[in-house]
Amino acid sequence: PGGVTRFEAAKEQAAALVGDLANDEGMTVIAVGPVPQVLTPATGDRAALRAAIDRAEPSQAQGDWEPALA
Repeated sequence: PGGVTRFEAAKEQAAALVGDLANDEGMTVIAVGPVPQVLTPATGDRAALRAAIDRAEPSQAQGDWEPALA
């Protein structure tokens, strides 16, 4: 809807989660693909988290969710 791709919508939701983090909370950003890639390890640094989300790119490959969530 509104010309936004599902990937762009997911990035917006992830950025919103970063904004909702409490000062003592952290988050890890993982790109899920055939081989999951940690874009930033667990951190509470909102700028680093937003930068990792911004760097994420969509792929045509199928994601392997099990290792990404492990």
